[in-house]
Amino acid sequence: MFRLFALAACLATPVAAVELVEFGVICDVAITGERPAPLTESGKMNLIDQQRGFDVISTSVPAKLGLSFGIRIALDPESTSTGTRVVVTHPSLGASRTTTQSWPTALEPGGRSLNLFTFEHGYEMVQGRWTFAVIDDSGKRVEQAFDVLPESSVPQVQAVCFDDALLS
Repeated sequence: MFRLFALAACLATPVAAVELVEFGVICDVAITGERPAPLTESGKMNLIDQQRGFDVISTSVPAKLGLSFGIRIALDPESTSTGTRVVVTHPSLGASRTTTQSWPTALEPGGRSLNLFTFEHGYEMVQGRWTFAVIDDSGKRVEQAFDVLPESSVPQVQAVCFDDALLS
């Protein structure tokens, strides 16, 4: 079943105080729990270690089971928390043919939040443009696009995440 990885550790903004800290691909994440996420294909999301770093900084993502990709965001220390959501748009997937999934993220001033999507099932590995956006009551604060490509077409990710045999 489709799983979104995200756990909010910080975000909000009265005046565009949300910042994109980094983005990329994680080869493998350890799941520490899950919580309901009714506006996702699976209805829940996995919780992960918020300190986990990206293995490859890239906007190109191979469609490969087990890979995760996404963004780390931060909230300015001078801001106050507001209702903030992460919205992921992508090509149609799953039984419901969904193209948009979202979940709330609760950011604290000065904090950071890692928000990921992971490929756990074949139907999730839809090639095309995927976009992570962070929105609040005032509108879009952050946006980062990724291109999901065929499994063997992103050498920098293959070199770090895949067995060397896949590179030959």
